Amino acid sequence: MKSFVRVPKTSLILMPLVFFSFAVEAADYWSPRTAALGGAGTAAPLLTDSLVMNPAMASFIAGYTGSFSFTTFSGPNDSEPKGRIRHISVIDSTNPDFQSGFGITQNPYGKLYNGILSRKLSENLSVGAGIKHAGGSGSKASITNFSVGSVFSPMPLVTLGLLIDNVKENNTSLQWNAYRAYTLGMKANLEKILMVYVDPSYAPTRNKSFGYSAGLELPVMKDAFLRMGRSQDVFQPVLGGYGTGVGFGVGAIFPKFGFDFAHFRTTAPTVSQATSLALSATF
Repeated sequence: MKSFVRVPKTSLILMPLVFFSFAVEAADYWSPRTAALGGAGTAAPLLTDSLVMNPAMASFIAGYTGSFSFTTFSGPNDSEPKGRIRHISVIDSTNPDFQSGFGITQNPYGKLYNGILSRKLSENLSVGAGIKHAGGSGSKASITNFSVGSVFSPMPLVTLGLLIDNVKENNTSLQWNAYRAYTLGMKANLEKILMVYVDPSYAPTRNKSFGYSAGLELPVMKDAFLRMGRSQDVFQPVLGGYGTGVGFGVGAIFPKFGFDFAHFRTTAPTVSQATSLALSATF
């Protein structure tokens, strides 16, 4: 191992984010891919999804990756809850010792900043930690919280992920429904024709402690995918709280660029629907 750690190029990460730091909503974020899978994917986040899904996955990304997404959501007949969510993020995996990333999520009530640091311990095992700051709401105090995660691939077609989110749970964090939650993510690649994701979760201090997200990803061409999924009693970013929902979507990954689209509906405790589009680039 080298005797020094090279500092990540934070200026390249921060510059494009300055233009998106408006005062809008603070909530955890689902990309279109994650939403289409019903919130599943802790074991295998794609590209900058690792910022919120599992910081340890950043160690398995090559080079620089950036993404931008735009989401609109509303209740039945265009009623409340209603709003927009914008997200922009960058991950730098060029440092051979530590990989890092930064992102901003915004919607009508506040803003959320995410930062991560990850390290690969072996060819099939990595660990990571994340920090997030939520603020901008007139009715809620700002909070800073943490997450820790790991990704492990015991065999070529199976990946496991562990995420402990909202490590610091107190009265202030609970104003944002930021319960400490433990998620065990599992991904199985069935004969390379179907990917199955199952993410059971446990939030000890909630009345409904157990929940899950599960999804299917079907390659229809070499680099194009159909996705569908369902979640129950897990955090729903559109609601800013826990609930149940279903999603579906499509995506395509090219050598340097990709796009993802999803439509997601929450069915409890409040009915809503969301449409989301993301563009990404790797260089």
